[in-house]
Amino acid sequence: PYRRAYDNWYSHEKERQVEERRVIYVGRLEDGVTKLELRRRFEIFGPVCDISLHFREHGDNYGFVTFAYKNDAYEAVEHGNDDITQPRYDLCFGGRRAFCKVKYADLGKLFSLLFSGFFFVGTDNDYNQLWSDIFY
Repeated sequence: PYRRAYDNWYSHEKERQVEERRVIYVGRLEDGVTKLELRRRFEIFGPVCDISLHFREHGDNYGFVTFAYKNDAYEAVEHGNDDITQPRYDLCFGGRRAFCKVKYADLGKLFSLLFSGFFFVGTDNDYNQLWSDIFY
């Protein structure tokens, strides 16, 4: 019971952090970058609570930096690439699952729609309607 309660709290806390825009996505990470290196780069904008790194076999490495305060996260997204001596990263607000409100297992619906020709049928759906049709 304790473990389940903790897992539930942790999941809600992560979702709250994303909804408050305190989590930023950091894309195009170079191989071998460390949490300490990212902490040093981003803590100039404010206190960093957490960093997660995700390395893929074929590149496309990315991570998430969680700030204590949303204003600091906004500053990091806005000015995180200002230092030209540092590598340039893709920066935006993120937290994949909580941000899109989709469980990983639910993405099967997206793939079936993609391969069924859904995106190649001529319709006048706007962007929001398109995503609504896919995920809901």
